[in-house]
Amino acid sequence: MKCTTLAISTLNQWSMDFEGNKNRILESLRQSKDIHHAKIRIGPELEIPGYGCEDHFYETDTILHSWQVLGELLQFTSSEPYSDMICVFGMPIIINAKNYNCGVCTLSGKIILIKPKLILADDGNYRESRWFTPWEIGTKSLEIALPDFITKITGQKTAIFGNFILRTTDDILIGSECCEELWAPLPSSIAQFAQGVHIVFNMSGSHFQPCKQEKRQELIESITLKSGGVYMYSNMNGCDGTRLYFDSGSMIIENGKLRSLNHEFQVSDVNVISACINLAKIEPYRTPSHVPDLSSNPFFNFEFRIIDLPGFYMIMKPKKITPIHKPYVFTKEKELSHGPACWLWDYLRRSGSKGMFLPLSGGADSGSTLAIVGIMCKQVLKCLNEGDDYNKKVTENDLMRIIGKIPKSSKELANEIMYTAYLSTNNSSDQTRNLASKIAEQVGGKHFEVKMDKIVTVFEKTYLSMSKGPQPRYKEQGGTWSEDIALQNIQARSRMVMSYMMGQLIPFTVKKSGHLLILASGNLEEGLTGYMTKYDCSSADVNLIGGISKVDLKKFMVWASDHYGYTALADIALAPPTAELKPLEEGKIQQTDEDDLGMTYAEMSTMGKLRRVEHRGPVFMFKKLTCEWNNLSQNTVATKVKRFFTLHGRNRHKMNVVTPSVHVENYSADDTRFDTRQMIYNYQWKFQFDMIDKLLDISI
Repeated sequence: MKCTTLAISTLNQWSMDFEGNKNRILESLRQSKDIHHAKIRIGPELEIPGYGCEDHFYETDTILHSWQVLGELLQFTSSEPYSDMICVFGMPIIINAKNYNCGVCTLSGKIILIKPKLILADDGNYRESRWFTPWEIGTKSLEIALPDFITKITGQKTAIFGNFILRTTDDILIGSECCEELWAPLPSSIAQFAQGVHIVFNMSGSHFQPCKQEKRQELIESITLKSGGVYMYSNMNGCDGTRLYFDSGSMIIENGKLRSLNHEFQVSDVNVISACINLAKIEPYRTPSHVPDLSSNPFFNFEFRIIDLPGFYMIMKPKKITPIHKPYVFTKEKELSHGPACWLWDYLRRSGSKGMFLPLSGGADSGSTLAIVGIMCKQVLKCLNEGDDYNKKVTENDLMRIIGKIPKSSKELANEIMYTAYLSTNNSSDQTRNLASKIAEQVGGKHFEVKMDKIVTVFEKTYLSMSKGPQPRYKEQGGTWSEDIALQNIQARSRMVMSYMMGQLIPFTVKKSGHLLILASGNLEEGLTGYMTKYDCSSADVNLIGGISKVDLKKFMVWASDHYGYTALADIALAPPTAELKPLEEGKIQQTDEDDLGMTYAEMSTMGKLRRVEHRGPVFMFKKLTCEWNNLSQNTVATKVKRFFTLHGRNRHKMNVVTPSVHVENYSADDTRFDTRQMIYNYQWKFQFDMIDKLLDISI
């Protein structure tokens, strides 16, 4: 047997938190050696400064501090028992005025090789070429000077920088690629396996999206199934300070078979998985048909034996070895809720807030948001009950700082950190009032009802005393559009002001220090069409559902009702969505969202995907939908497409100030980082709409 143990560290790093990041890396090193007895340890991409530093990567401070942390890690790994473990650390390095995203390979407290990233991620949420330069694919290499303080630690004045394959004394070949390189049309790992490489490691920073983990796993399994070899994939976990949630999914795959997997959606700072691999199985697996004629990468030889003694796995009797996990698939409803829930815990504990406040309307959006908070509480308690000693201790410290105690149940935690309020007016119905109270009781927390009519009336009277004009009326009362929308908006905006007042004063009232995090609850389609009041309750500190479709939220509510006992969600899902900003008629709701919009949420979701994912403007969207929506007339389709783009263009300015939301779907309308477009449109779209009309004339 040619056995060796490989370890992958999944870390919840926080961008620019060099001290915290260092400590989490050190803990992963301890676990990799002390528990898993690993010969190779890798971590996620840019783990020393954190992946999400963004424009901080321009700062010389960031580069300096990364080297300083690396120096401490080199000192730690220079002595037993860590000196016989290859460690790879991710950090930025500047050479000749160019910044490179690198993996620093070390052994026994010395730098073996610095491997720069070859292909940068620049799509969707990623802007890597803004900060980094890609390294040339090929045999080019440099010998770079090391900082003086690194020389004092290692005795090395220089290090090799380039795209090399490592070759150990026992002739084991170790290759690497970094995140985006795996997703390229021709991944560099294929060429490396063709050269005889036994192990390829990947330091990754891959964000969460529904069903994405399945794609990662299938991709790696396919590569190793065809080429043979071992693939070590390390990804980040949690919120690193941006809108992205990193869902881990780190794994070790051998010859197309999953050997170890770090599951997604964990509330934890450090997770290490391992697998004991018999490298002798790799070469017999390969046949001449597996080895295409591909260009070669240069080899870098170094003194190290990676293969353990025969029977090592049994002789060592380690205290704990990560079991081989069978792959499993989350439902989309679970992914949509658990990703934002884990992201929220990181945001809450790192923001310094002492809890959260949510305006609870009794509708689908705020009800789903509260349910996600409840799931967050369940995940925190799961870590307390099932986590290892390190992560359990971290969570206990966080809880003591936030609420001053260790809760015994998820509902107890919710009661300590969650506050909700039904901000009612005369236009609010008993139905939504009762649903809000019911879901608040089921999830937990302190729930209030605040009557807003006096506040709204004061605004109206103040305006009338200034304008000396007539009393504004709703359209149903004979008023104009301007009167109607002003009367609706003042209700909505008053709720935002009251929410922030409650978020700041509730801790004072209950004799606690600090402030509450204000949660928004606007869904993806509301962002796409601007169907929300600017600076209403869509304006807050964070939004958990801004990247989730209303269609998926309704499915989630039914799922959460069945799986978590939040039965009020099923009742909310059956109710028609409404803003409740217009007068009731005999106590019943007359206003519904879909009537106001002239489209269903399912139709808006479809058009949103065509706009962002398929990059279709009005004309080509109309052409496709006339085929897909063949149950509707072409005139009806044209009307809906025009309505969608009119609303999208007219209200796009709202997305410039919308509350940051955790990124979920790939057709998000997040203007700040993902869906970058102009903020002012000629929303009449005359040229485009005229062409749609011509197409309609031709079809008649």
